[in-house]
Amino acid sequence: MIYPSLKQLQAFVIVSELKSFAKAAEFLHLSQPALSEAVNQLEQRVGSVLIKRTTRTMSLTSVGRYMLPRARSIVDELTRMMSDVSDLTNLKRGHVNVGCLASIAYQYLPRVISQFQQRHPDIRLNVRDDNAAGLFRLLETREIDFAITSKTDSNVGIEFETLLTDNYHLLCRSDHPLAGRRSVEWSELGSHAYIGWAKGTANRFAVEVGLNEVGIELTPTFELSQLGTVLGMVDLALGVAAVPFLACPTSAKYAAPLLTNPQISREVGIATLTDNLPSPAAKRFITMVANQLRDTL
Repeated sequence: MIYPSLKQLQAFVIVSELKSFAKAAEFLHLSQPALSEAVNQLEQRVGSVLIKRTTRTMSLTSVGRYMLPRARSIVDELTRMMSDVSDLTNLKRGHVNVGCLASIAYQYLPRVISQFQQRHPDIRLNVRDDNAAGLFRLLETREIDFAITSKTDSNVGIEFETLLTDNYHLLCRSDHPLAGRRSVEWSELGSHAYIGWAKGTANRFAVEVGLNEVGIELTPTFELSQLGTVLGMVDLALGVAAVPFLACPTSAKYAAPLLTNPQISREVGIATLTDNLPSPAAKRFITMVANQLRDTL
């Protein structure tokens, strides 16, 4: 079966409502012959006359009366759909579900959110902060559209686009003996109270891989999984920690010399599902996040 086109249905609906081919042609910006041809083609498709025409009057047949409300519903729904799609494409409506590493979310994401909402006030943002493992779970269950996270072992069905390389720095109080240095070697941490990352965290994995390659082993005084807790321990002079630069606070009460020999880093980027193309609003937000992070380093 060959189905009627939107143009044919729209011609039938407008002629029926205005009860005039001349007025309908003017409304649709068509010539009267083109409008008549569209109605004729529709009648051929359905196999029945829909509109009785005379030189002075026109009226719907019984089939035309049956078809009119259904045709109107189809035309209205398609019109709404195209309007909605246009709004989504032009960022006049929609929502974005963002997942972000807590180490980045607390310091950099609020700036991007503020800028995005000022430019696109009709887009609703929902933000989830978590560690890398938690973000990948949220992505796999489709609770977020994309994740701003660090790269881990490859996950099936997930694509990762690296935005930048984030080096690990030594986070300590500004009055710590190592605070005035531009760089500190990992081996020097053995003589200081060291706050390590808990098993299962992406930071623990990155640090262990880097240190194992050069045969350095550190015994942590504490093992923590949350950045806020690490900052609290450092603030109370309970130890020093290895923290990615993007997670280092900018307050003057902290110092963050680069950790070297080896120089360990994490890849930070955007993770998305391979079968879920981000919406125009999500793409715009991703671009703004990428620009913000790249300007930071």
